[in-house]
Amino acid sequence: KALIGAEQANDDKVLQNQALRKKYQETGGEGMDPEELERAKLLIARDERKKQKKAAKKQKKAAGESQVEERKEKETKEEAEDQQESSEADNSDKKTSQEGSSTEAKDEKDDGGTKGEKDPSNSPNKKGEHDAKSKQNAKSKRDRNKALRARYQETDGKGMSKEDIRRAKQLLERDERKKQKRAALEKQ
Repeated sequence: KALIGAEQANDDKVLQNQALRKKYQETGGEGMDPEELERAKLLIARDERKKQKKAAKKQKKAAGESQVEERKEKETKEEAEDQQESSEADNSDKKTSQEGSSTEAKDEKDDGGTKGEKDPSNSPNKKGEHDAKSKQNAKSKRDRNKALRARYQETDGKGMSKEDIRRAKQLLERDERKKQKRAALEKQ
């Protein structure tokens, strides 16, 4: 069905409305017919609403631009958190696989040091060390996560290890939360 709205004002009506507004603003409504006075008040009130609507739209646009910047910052922060989660998951996998070999190494190398002490010179993350290798590692983790999600969605987890299934579900849930946040921000 076609919606039927109010008829658009023609040029004569527009000129008449402008004259009513001008007359009301000059005289404050004195000496005007009651019908003209009411129409002039209505027109001026409508003009004011339009001005407020335009100002609100302008503010919303300005706020929207800042929200876009905030959203980009949030996404960057979330990506960093995702990378950290990935590296923690990778580290836990490495720990479990290295536990057997690390106990043997401890037995062979007992220099009288306290358990749990680390040699700072052997630390993989020295202060200020963010080079191309660490960027490549982050990219490869993102690629692995992407492939894991895709594989899980294609196979429903068939033929995947329990750990891979758990990680894929975790990644998909996180992606869904991100989508919901973006949708909520766009509605505002």
